[in-house]
Amino acid sequence: MNTSSQPHRLTPARVTRFLFALGALICALVVTGGVVAATTGIGMTPPRTAGKVATSGQVVPGKKGFSHCGDPGYPACPPAPYTWVPVASDSAADVIAALKTAPDYMTPVEASSAKAGSSYSFDAPVLVLPATTGGGEFYSLPHLIMHAAINGIHYVTYDLVYDPAHHRLRLSSIGTEFPTDPRYNKPFPWLPVTAQQATAALQHTRGLAIAASAKPELVFFAPPDPAPGVNINWTGGGTDPEDPMWRLKGSDGHYHFVGKDGHVYDTGQLPVSASTTVIQS
Repeated sequence: MNTSSQPHRLTPARVTRFLFALGALICALVVTGGVVAATTGIGMTPPRTAGKVATSGQVVPGKKGFSHCGDPGYPACPPAPYTWVPVASDSAADVIAALKTAPDYMTPVEASSAKAGSSYSFDAPVLVLPATTGGGEFYSLPHLIMHAAINGIHYVTYDLVYDPAHHRLRLSSIGTEFPTDPRYNKPFPWLPVTAQQATAALQHTRGLAIAASAKPELVFFAPPDPAPGVNINWTGGGTDPEDPMWRLKGSDGHYHFVGKDGHVYDTGQLPVSASTTVIQS
């Protein structure tokens, strides 16, 4: 009988040979993928969204934090609580020098899991002031927001809590932006409204100029905790130091706020936490 004309049967020997060949192919693909990742600097771990650092020192999923830290192949997360370090002033040189002395400091290259040997630089820190009193340390002290560039591309952001009365600062969080993020490779603040436009909005809406010797300030406040299933309809920003709004002291002697939506708000219109009080002037 001519066996070449008969259908192939799945004998145990053939099944064994097939599984062995399949396993060899999978191993080859895994090795190849590892080589590509190593040579391109692309990590196998999917990126995380920016957000706050948990008190444990780990990243809270879906929130700003130490990107990738604690994952296999990445640096360990800094331990909590995060340490205050002395700082001489809020100048760029002093802030960068102080930050690098913090035991929980991570370079931009480490924080972003960039390829080893990458260069980095810091932008000048930008001061963001609390618009309210109360709400705990995070919301009652100023913050210094500092963007960093890796190989010339700006996509790492440091949020530093600044205590000017005691000449100290501490790291609050490190976040990374990705090309799909509108903040990617743009200077802070990432506001569609400039200080000049905020001033013009105050003049047009309220008929007020800025008070003598005053200037527009970036501020933030503690938002209220919404009831379950209730969304707060707020488009003005200001609920996080990295998402601030403008505060202007008008010629009437009171503070007015210009949101990232371009609208002018008075102190009573801000959706602040019940545990805080808006600074009036």
